[in-house]
Amino acid sequence: MYVFAKNLNRKLPKREKRIPNEIIDAVDLDSFRIQETFKGGLPLTKTDSKISGITNGRSQHAEEEKDLLSHIINVLNETYGLNLTDEDKVDIEQIKIKLEENEELRDVMNEKNTPENIRYKFDKVVDSELLGFVNTKIDLYKKLTDPAVNAMFKQKWFDGYVSQSI
Repeated sequence: MYVFAKNLNRKLPKREKRIPNEIIDAVDLDSFRIQETFKGGLPLTKTDSKISGITNGRSQHAEEEKDLLSHIINVLNETYGLNLTDEDKVDIEQIKIKLEENEELRDVMNEKNTPENIRYKFDKVVDSELLGFVNTKIDLYKKLTDPAVNAMFKQKWFDGYVSQSI
């Protein structure tokens, strides 16, 4: 955590002014103290074992999401009350298939491109696929192109797409 905070601090803009007194008063670090909660030793045994390396930030024991689209639809329904149906899920599944078959998108998904470029291309491809619903499924198109919904929809989908591509 220290290494992360130290590197994050370098990226943050420097403050021109001091922190306001209200904030300093609200966070009274003088009231914290170090207290010994355990006294004793921990016996170590000499055995062979396997230690996992550094991960990408996700818990090692977290269960993988079984169905990405169901998760995305549930989140959108709960957050924005969209009432996306199973029929909508079928249409969104078609978009997923088209994304997986898209050669240009696969070509962009490599270490030579910045995350911003990858995300830009992903958003463009999703937007062009959503545009296909204008003539056939206008209600679904309206739901998924609402600015707040669209941002969350693409973010959740991008996260799932990147984790499956790795």
